[in-house]
Amino acid sequence: MKVLKTLPVGSKPGEEGSSTKERTARRRLYDLHAWVGFHIAVIMVVVLFTGTFATISHELDWLVQPDMRVSPDGEKVSYEQMLDAVRAYDPNSTIVGISEMAGDYFAYRVTVIDGNATQQFIHVNQWTGEVTGRTPYFTIQRFFRDLHRYLYMPKVVGLTVVCSMAIILSISLYTGLKTSRNWRTLMTRIRFSKGARVLIGDAHKAAGLWSIWFFVLMIATGLWYYAEYLGKGFEPPVPAAIQEMQEIPDDVFVAPSADELIRIAHTAFPELDVRGLQFNTFPKSAIRVVGMAGNPIVRERANAVYIDPTSLEVLHVRRARDLPTVQWLNQIADPLHFGSFGGLPVKLIWFLFGLFMTGLSVSGVWLTWKRLKSLGASRLQLGALPLLLTSVLFASLTFGLSKQPILAGLSPFPTVWFIVGIFLAFGALFCLSRLVKRSKTGPLLGVKNAVLALLSLSMTAGAAHATLTQNPFAERPEYALGQRIVGPIRADLFLKKSADGVPTGEARFVIASGTVGDGSTGRGRLNLKSMTVSFLRNGEAIDSDSDKKPNKTFRLAAVTQPVYLKLPAAKLKSATEIQVTFEMRTGTSHTMAWMLPD
Repeated sequence: MKVLKTLPVGSKPGEEGSSTKERTARRRLYDLHAWVGFHIAVIMVVVLFTGTFATISHELDWLVQPDMRVSPDGEKVSYEQMLDAVRAYDPNSTIVGISEMAGDYFAYRVTVIDGNATQQFIHVNQWTGEVTGRTPYFTIQRFFRDLHRYLYMPKVVGLTVVCSMAIILSISLYTGLKTSRNWRTLMTRIRFSKGARVLIGDAHKAAGLWSIWFFVLMIATGLWYYAEYLGKGFEPPVPAAIQEMQEIPDDVFVAPSADELIRIAHTAFPELDVRGLQFNTFPKSAIRVVGMAGNPIVRERANAVYIDPTSLEVLHVRRARDLPTVQWLNQIADPLHFGSFGGLPVKLIWFLFGLFMTGLSVSGVWLTWKRLKSLGASRLQLGALPLLLTSVLFASLTFGLSKQPILAGLSPFPTVWFIVGIFLAFGALFCLSRLVKRSKTGPLLGVKNAVLALLSLSMTAGAAHATLTQNPFAERPEYALGQRIVGPIRADLFLKKSADGVPTGEARFVIASGTVGDGSTGRGRLNLKSMTVSFLRNGEAIDSDSDKKPNKTFRLAAVTQPVYLKLPAAKLKSATEIQVTFEMRTGTSHTMAWMLPD
């Protein structure tokens, strides 16, 4: 692109007291400001717009989801009463945690894993103890937060692109301030009588100057997120007492009373204002009681009491004020970035300045376009389209995942990522060669090429991954052979079928907690050791070597345990029944049988 010949803001031809060198330097800064704002705007607008609405995304969910809306009425019921209501509402789901939402008009949220290993939310009225409804995991809040964070692409690509926008913002802020004069005048002057170009130009300068503090905050937190992604030691480590825990041997573990857990937490941490409980979802994990303790800017999880789920012994107390500096700063990054530390008034302030920043990007493009008199998009703007199309593709996959059993039909990710790595290597070499070739053309063009290299590299990775990876969460036709419950264990068996309805031999076997003696749903403490599959015909084993052990198993937070099998198709055709015997680590074994479809 040709360097813009426009004079810097506030300068006049022949201005006295300004040397030619100073005017040239200011003009270069202004050219860089216009170039960055014009060419990177396609991605920048997406990041700024989604981040702006992410600040009020919980409130948007509240507006469209009646099950999230409640009215304060008297005293809140206990946590255990709310969990009992959820167990009665859906006895087949496993409770993972319960948390307070954004205010008294929000219902409490209980996270559950249903029988298909899919995560969902069940909302409970904390004033009456009644379940208000069920919500899928993929909400408005999740849509905006994930799109803003990594554009729904693999984080190595999406997070790099989004966090690199902090560098672009810092360039825009620096060049904009260095080329603006008479700040007091520019902050208050908006001329309505001199046409749209002058009006939008004045609004652009005023909004930019009033948003300086917000720019600095977004730049700092954006760079911090990338440092957190690349570095170590940002999050508090797992306490030593938890690492030394003995694995709980029970097949199914029944969680203790939530009210008792909160009482224990208050004894160990009296000043803790409890905001939620997260139950142990692994054989060697503790129950966490989290909340606030004085400082409103830290995340709720910064203050926590870890409790042994069997002995109810307090394993560790974590206070935000005692965290090392880096870990403490990491706990305030999210509240500062999204304005979630001061309730709705602070969120609305963040939302307003987010609109300012989004408007600055859009108005900057319009003002530059008016100067260039060009109706076409630049090459770099067009080059950003594959990145956005890749983002849309992965967003659709994520939406599909929210409706499908987790881990169902995974594709061979290691192979895909190996091929993507080759694409990345060639893309990096190409971009590096371009930079070396044009490095002697001046610092301004060097910055432009560096930005181009970053976007090219990101798009190379995103396009390669999108092209080579099949949809791992696509719904596959299969026979659901039905659910079996033996004691505390619930199991489902699914057979994949081809387009003409013939079983292919691929099977999905999922076990989860069933019902405990008193009829309540247990916690999914599932420790599958081994399993054997037998083929029968009219009650008789087909042959003596018909047993087959699973070739691969996947653990899912121990609340459900999917197992993927490859069964001999010939025996499936001749058998009338499948019998599965599986042994738990405790030594107990269970046998279940399913009739095969004709």
